[in-house]
Formats: sequence, C-alpha cells, structure tokens
Amino acid sequence: MDQRSWGTPDNIYAIGSFSLEPGEALLVRGSSPPCAYWGIQTWNNYMQSYDYRYHKVSLNCAQAVLNGDGSFDVIVSPEDPGRPNWVGTAGHRSGLLFCRWLLAKSMPAK
Repeated sequence: MDQRSWGTPDNIYAIGSFSLEPGEALLVRGSSPPCAYWGIQTWNNYMQSYDYRYHKVSLNCAQAVLNGDGSFDVIVSPEDPGRPNWVGTAGHRSGLLFCRWLLAKSMPAK
C-alpha cells in the first residue's frame, strides 16, 4: 500500500503470468476489499490487452458473479468453459494476468 506505482496513488495493482496446456484452465479465487472498482484482464508479454474487440479478455466488479460469501472464482482459459466469470486469453496459451483495485479501503488479501 505504501508503494505507489505508475503515477496513480489511488490504485493497487497485482500482476502474474500464466501458461496453460491444451484443455487446461487457471482458477483464480479471491475476494476484494470495499473499493470503487476492481478488475482482472489478460495481457500479452508486452503488457498490452489481448484483443477485447473480438474476445472476452476482462472482468470487472460490475460483471462478476460473486459467491455467497462475497468471494469470487475467475476462470482463465483460451476457450469459454460455459461458467460465470470467464476471462479469455484470445486463444493464447500464455500471457499475463493483470488485476487493479481503485480506491480500495485496504490491501486485497493474498
């Protein structure tokens, strides 16, 4: 929380990489502190979004289906698994997963 990045002190960022074999998916389980916005998005290795014009490559707090306890399960995979909270990879097997929270009341849980 004390480390401000990219010139936006009201944002919290998290980033990681994924590498999926054919037929695999990444399950991201978590919860968000109270905030104005949170979102998760797939990127290429140059920190560019995959093509959102033709692929569902992001999910935000207004779109997410939450579990009964307020937590979320996000599925990251090249193909739509037919379940809520899917974030696609535009057919790519590897890339980056970028998360952002705006005006969070506290740090997101690890």
